[in-house]
Amino acid sequence: MRFIRPRVWIAGFALLALFASVALAGMIGKLYVKTHEVLMTERSGPVCRDEANNYCERAYQCPKGKVAHAIIYNIKEDQGKKQLAGLSLVCSDPNLFSDPVFVGASGENFSGTPVNDYCPVGYLLAGAEFRTIDGTQINGGRRYCRRYNPVDERKGPNIFGEGFDSMLNVCPDNHWVTGIKISFSRQTDGAGKLDTHLINARFYCSEVRHYLVEPTKEELEQQNRDAAE
Repeated sequence: MRFIRPRVWIAGFALLALFASVALAGMIGKLYVKTHEVLMTERSGPVCRDEANNYCERAYQCPKGKVAHAIIYNIKEDQGKKQLAGLSLVCSDPNLFSDPVFVGASGENFSGTPVNDYCPVGYLLAGAEFRTIDGTQINGGRRYCRRYNPVDERKGPNIFGEGFDSMLNVCPDNHWVTGIKISFSRQTDGAGKLDTHLINARFYCSEVRHYLVEPTKEELEQQNRDAAE
């Protein structure tokens, strides 16, 4: 999928990277993403039916070692009602926001207008609070961010889209978002107008740990065995 990257996004991300580098300058050691075991959140939204225009359970993963810092929504408006028409992640290094990678299903190949919802400096994406009007269909959402140390969690101040009932979709403690699995409908009408809408969404979650030196795979496996005893 292709993504729109307006200049204001790039400028905003560059400024965020500058602030993040200052905030982390005194940190000893680094955060590392444990990539060999991944959890998944529960699904928000209805089950995707096997129909011609539906794209069910499409998985999108951050590159190895990266974690999500932001969500991008495509918001469309139909007869005065707003709805999520696409959803993707902005992935980067857990220690410093730089060289962002966009993964998911949003942008110019989806209807509506793309808007970004990124975590504050020092926080990483831990999930989202989705909003619904009818109890099933996802009509809106906002980011849910978590800081590693000291632990803190923050919901975004704005709801993108709309909805009254909340569907909280968040990774467990010590885990952050490293991917997304979504279902969406995509069709074109007789006039050639593209119409998409989000059906459901869930997140891939990976543990993030702080180490002075990056551990080897064998060291991580031994730590997991020790923790299980």
